[in-house]
Amino acid sequence: MNNKKLEFSRIVDAPPEEMYRYWTDPELLTTWFCPKPWKCTECENEVRAGGAFNTTMEGPEEGQLMSNQGCYLEVIPNRRIVFTDALSAGFVPNGKPFMVGTVEFEPEGDGTRYTCTVRHWTEEDCKQHAEMGFPGGWLAALDQMLEQIRNESKA
Repeated sequence: MNNKKLEFSRIVDAPPEEMYRYWTDPELLTTWFCPKPWKCTECENEVRAGGAFNTTMEGPEEGQLMSNQGCYLEVIPNRRIVFTDALSAGFVPNGKPFMVGTVEFEPEGDGTRYTCTVRHWTEEDCKQHAEMGFPGGWLAALDQMLEQIRNESKA
């Protein structure tokens, strides 16, 4: 058992292509990416291996900002995205690495098996991420994405 890994999987009522689009279009990503009352206020996405994956999240209280600079390690359209904060665009090392995230979109029936796996360098980082609310926060963000997808399909 890897005690530096956090993971969840859920079958959702949305096609893989839509979920991938919401992960890779910066304008769409900012509508759902972090659980309320936090919001994603900025996103820079260069969706390719070595491309930038940078976000800024803002909390409900004045001055609560969390900027994340990262890099895509692997992108398989509509199926898999792997990113890390250990590197910035162009595979340039960042400061202290925290995680490598993998998001997978597997067709299942009329929907998608959505799996998120986060690997950490240390057990302490893994524990910290769990205490920050993983998977609860990631699942709340997923629900926000699905709501956006449903609203878009109704329009």
